[in-house]
Amino acid sequence: MCPKLDLDLPAIALAHLSSRGAARTGPHADAEATATLLAGCGYPAYPALLAFETAYGGLQLFESDPTAAALVVGPYACFKAPPKYTGHQRDIVPVIFASNDVYYALDAEGRGFTSAAMVEGVWRPSAHDGRSLLTQAILWRALETHPTSFNFHDGLQGAAIAKERGLTLIAEATGETERWWADEKRLIVEIDRGNGYEGPMTYATK
Repeated sequence: MCPKLDLDLPAIALAHLSSRGAARTGPHADAEATATLLAGCGYPAYPALLAFETAYGGLQLFESDPTAAALVVGPYACFKAPPKYTGHQRDIVPVIFASNDVYYALDAEGRGFTSAAMVEGVWRPSAHDGRSLLTQAILWRALETHPTSFNFHDGLQGAAIAKERGLTLIAEATGETERWWADEKRLIVEIDRGNGYEGPMTYATK
């Protein structure tokens, strides 16, 4: 467990946060202030959004640049602090921003969506709830900054590669279009579409 963070997240996500010294030091607010900010920006204050803000708002993850967070977490931060969200799809509300211009959002039912804004700008359903969505966002940062780098594979090859390497499915990070496997040192993810690709892709650390 991460000694500095009392967060309801899987151990693999907490371990990565701990390794980076992540903390809830970013902008965050109570339910009333968050709802007021969302309303002022023309967005609904779904109960799932307010619950996500209470559970995770203000979490920041830093990587190579100590002055610019690689992950900014919470609807309050997404609409209050730079970089501000300027999208227009009002029924899906961003709750996480990644430095590589990937947005993560929740809908009225609390389902998670992901959009690589710079390469496609289209939302895909990726997680069954906010906890799973944040876990995915953290694991993507762990994958992209992995010390051994990672390989691209066309198609849905995650299960086969995981079986070959003896990696375990991460149920908490697995959703409708995104599935993760890991052990203590390696990560694999497959997505049905996204990241600028129209078809399925698999990413696996070396």
